[in-house]
Amino acid sequence: MIKLRRSERLVKPAKATLSPFVVYKNLRRKQKNISNNEDQLIEKIKNWAPSSGVRQLTLTAGGYAGPDFWGSLLGTEGNGWLSDEHIFAWMLHMYNSRDPSARWSILPPYFQMHLQTLDQKFACYFNGKVEPFPRITSVDEVYVPLFIPSIHWFLGVFNLVNGTLTIYDSLMGMRDLDKGRTEVVCHINFVFDHWLRLHGYYDNKPLPFKFPFQTEYANDVPQQSGPLGDCGVWVCIFLDRLINKKPLNDGEKTSITATRMRRHMLTLFYNSLIPKELVNELEEDDLEFIQ
Repeated sequence: MIKLRRSERLVKPAKATLSPFVVYKNLRRKQKNISNNEDQLIEKIKNWAPSSGVRQLTLTAGGYAGPDFWGSLLGTEGNGWLSDEHIFAWMLHMYNSRDPSARWSILPPYFQMHLQTLDQKFACYFNGKVEPFPRITSVDEVYVPLFIPSIHWFLGVFNLVNGTLTIYDSLMGMRDLDKGRTEVVCHINFVFDHWLRLHGYYDNKPLPFKFPFQTEYANDVPQQSGPLGDCGVWVCIFLDRLINKKPLNDGEKTSITATRMRRHMLTLFYNSLIPKELVNELEEDDLEFIQ
């Protein structure tokens, strides 16, 4: 049986109650050697996924992924629609490569859905006391995955310097989404501004003249296409391109871009599998609960 050395064990802060999500922190990956050939690996995942059972990953919300998780990425389950678990896992991947001096933060995809009442503080995302989230006072941009319930994902970016909220949507031209999108944007705009005030963000700053943030809709945003060009995939693509200063739209065929992203996410998540023998040694004190 594998025992974790003292340096590898995790410290558990005060237990949170608001979120069902659990993140493994400072856990060394014990991964199998796999083929470097992506096609072979994708084929291996296709054959393995239906009978994979529930497995724990270092890059998944709650630490768990079952056959449906892989099936959604492969396009064989749920119309290929990605869930908040996939987006949460991609968020953790982005944080893994974040320079400590970087001036951006990503809030988890459940932030919008849980922040429904004005007394919910979610202090851990503001004060930087829980990894991987930095202090909001140390960043200029805050990225928030947004969701029209049961319908559509898109991305909001709050710029704390110029007081704007910019929307990036891979289905901007679909008029049927206008009402739902507007409602979500108005909601997150109000509650995010209130959340900043609740934690004293403006205490040493002049209050903004405009309330809350000025909303802008990004132009020339790639529009999803093809049967697997899911909006959740594009939220992950937008996060990667915007944070890493890549061209937002290079005129690519978006169906091909989405397929490539799915393959990348499949291999990334598969490579973060935690071996069962190591999982069996993880105790409750080895978990960090996110509130």
